[in-house]
Amino acid sequence: MSNQLSVLIPKIHAFIRRYYTNRLLKGLFLGLFMLLLLIITLSSIEYLLWLPKNGRLALLILYLLGFIWILASYIIWPLYQLIFFGNK
Repeated sequence: MSNQLSVLIPKIHAFIRRYYTNRLLKGLFLGLFMLLLLIITLSSIEYLLWLPKNGRLALLILYLLGFIWILASYIIWPLYQLIFFGNK
């Protein structure tokens, strides 16, 4: 039983590391794509609507919030999980 467990535990650790590494890579590509799409959309809105100063400020705040959300959910969280799991 102990021998089987000592073989199984490293395999589980390797799988979890691979999982979070793949999730981090997926997050990098997806995050970059989403940021590019967000900047194109907001730039198009500003160009087509000729927004005043307050409207451009709202678009800037919207972009910053979107950037922080994408960065946190797709890059920082998987990186944290990968580093935290590596310390176990």
